[in-house]
Amino acid sequence: MDIIGITFITNLMDEKIIEDGFILKVYEKVNEYLDLNDLHDIRLVLLSKTSIDPIYRMSLETKTGEVRAYPLNVVVDTLYHRLLEEREDLLWEPREKAQNEEISPVERNKLRFNKIIGIVSFPLVDRNNYFGYYERFLGIQKRKGEKRIMVLSMMPFLSVNERVFLDRIAKGILHEIGHSYGLSHCENNCVMHPPKNVDDWDLRKPHFCPKCLAELKGNAGWI
Repeated sequence: MDIIGITFITNLMDEKIIEDGFILKVYEKVNEYLDLNDLHDIRLVLLSKTSIDPIYRMSLETKTGEVRAYPLNVVVDTLYHRLLEEREDLLWEPREKAQNEEISPVERNKLRFNKIIGIVSFPLVDRNNYFGYYERFLGIQKRKGEKRIMVLSMMPFLSVNERVFLDRIAKGILHEIGHSYGLSHCENNCVMHPPKNVDDWDLRKPHFCPKCLAELKGNAGWI
């Protein structure tokens, strides 16, 4: 079984998101979508929120005004170290201290925990000479050895309708999970087909096409 940690990186006035239990709803929705795709060997583990020292916070002037965020490299490094900590707890600590009590001792010995995804409520920005600003609907991935670090911004998916907002983010995570198993973008009616805009994303079903699903399972070593 492959475990993917999911955490929310706090920033500024994000406590309301935590209080409303929105991240828990995202976690539940993604696991539901994994089951819909017959991907029972992938499970998200909900981690507590992740904080970044405010010293790293930066401000950018954009077309819509000032944006405050954390540099992408800081976010990735923070998530990488969080993954290492959580792997230690889940895979190497005594079983009675393991985080997920629903996993039997036999199953725990077969776990792979090499992936983490961070959900952020600020744009994805990069502290380089040009202060790169990523205006994109889907996320960014970084590879560190065998480990995959995924970052997804909630910003492009915002909606006053919580159900729509939740569905948009859950499909975005599903898309990033596909990339983490080596999938490229797809032209079929598939969650790996990148959207032209958010309305296009709303029409996309939370499913991998048969070709992508077979490739994912093959890359994971399940077929």
